[in-house]
Amino acid sequence: DSKSRKALRKAKQKNPDALVVATGCYSEVYPEEVEKVKEVDLITGNLEKFKLVEIVEKRLKGEIPRTFVKGVWSESNFYP
Repeated sequence: DSKSRKALRKAKQKNPDALVVATGCYSEVYPEEVEKVKEVDLITGNLEKFKLVEIVEKRLKGEIPRTFVKGVWSESNFYP
């Protein structure tokens, strides 16, 4: 979605030192499209947003890749 990509780029423009995270449906369904947005530092799906702080800490330590999307269909436990 072009609005999402534009918002991600704008976030980095406004604060170049920020860690920009794309998470949710768009990242889950089209991670390869989000990967093209160089301003994004971390890409996660819907399930990962419930553990986002932990995932960001791991990314900053280099323990996980830029794209960390497990996929909502692979999980049987869902959170509110």
